[in-house]
Amino acid sequence: MSLTGNSQNIFDSLHTEQYASYLYETHQFKLSISEYERLVFLSPNNSFAKLQLIKSYRMNEQYFRGIAKINLFSSKENFIMNDDFSHEYMKLLLCSNHTNEANNFLNTTNVFLQTEKDEYYLSILLLEQQYQESQLFILSHNTETDYYNSLVKISNETQNLRYKNPYIAMFLSVIFPGLGKFYTTEWKDGLVSFFFVGLNAFHAYRGFRKDGVESITGWVWCGISFGFYTG
Repeated sequence: MSLTGNSQNIFDSLHTEQYASYLYETHQFKLSISEYERLVFLSPNNSFAKLQLIKSYRMNEQYFRGIAKINLFSSKENFIMNDDFSHEYMKLLLCSNHTNEANNFLNTTNVFLQTEKDEYYLSILLLEQQYQESQLFILSHNTETDYYNSLVKISNETQNLRYKNPYIAMFLSVIFPGLGKFYTTEWKDGLVSFFFVGLNAFHAYRGFRKDGVESITGWVWCGISFGFYTG
């Protein structure tokens, strides 16, 4: 009697996809990247694997690699930049603060719905800190989605911000070390500046009082204090 056994290839496309999906669903994105890279290599025409690979890069905050991978896919003749890939591309551009590229892509693609375009346009304005322009955009677009409304809320909150004048902060710092930091509500930095400059100035004073203007210690502490104060 002869015995025969069947071996199972755990590295084939099916098992790789199942394992990659498990890693992605359990938020092990760094590992899912490796598995989806393997799956794309085994199945070059697997669009789902390519999309999941891009998502894994984004979820793992490897935005530049995700952008580079989409550009690589786009260079292939059999690749179709559908709405799923377009959304991922926009998210990667926004997450990496490539607002100019994102704006250009919005103006050249026609896969997005108008509501989606409005969401992306408003996101770009907020990322670029163009708060007044964002208010004008909101007034001219009556989009009603949860995400858009959350962006509107952010834009409205920016109108209540009161920016500090950098020249006043500089003037106050000249008068009294750390006072400019207090003006900008950075009181911890203000305290550090005050005590650091004050302590060094005190040591310089002690050195000059003991040995006069020829005091090396006095000049060293004076230089440290003056350098920090000037900065």
